[in-house]
Amino acid sequence: MDKNELLEYGNKKESSVYKLFNGLSFDEEQYGVIERGLVGRFTSEQMDYLMHPELPAYQLDEVRLAIKSGISNTEQLDMLLTPGLRAWQLDILRQGYENEIDMDKTAEIAKIGAPESDISAIDRDSHKWGELKQQMMVLVRKEHNHEVRSLRMMLNEKVGESMAKIPSDCPVQSYKESIGLTI
Repeated sequence: MDKNELLEYGNKKESSVYKLFNGLSFDEEQYGVIERGLVGRFTSEQMDYLMHPELPAYQLDEVRLAIKSGISNTEQLDMLLTPGLRAWQLDILRQGYENEIDMDKTAEIAKIGAPESDISAIDRDSHKWGELKQQMMVLVRKEHNHEVRSLRMMLNEKVGESMAKIPSDCPVQSYKESIGLTI
């Protein structure tokens, strides 16, 4: 895909539908997401993930945010492009992927493949959506606490200090800075 071609055709408005190229038409909101990708200097390959006029703008924006945050795993990006996903599912998926949570665990929390009755119940009750987001955040903390413990052990070996001297609640970065350690 050629960015110049996108810009050239993207500036032409036709009754609230923006025609881009190869016969693809996007509404104003979808085109706004595409513009943000261009402004963010997305590569042609990254822009290809936004070229889905069949998806709502909120879904394209979640894909854009995922790419912007560094997600490049095609399987993860393809999951975000699955038609019919709700905004809350996309949000949970993106959070899981951004935090390098296992795809299966992430999909389970996002209720991917759950019966429509379960999905609809969550749609009607924002509290349930909040519970799922909280469940994801607990998993993220658990996964990252393991990484912090591993880093603390590595620091222990490099510096030769006892584990007791490294406070368990000490943010790793400030601890590294306080001892002048670069890894």
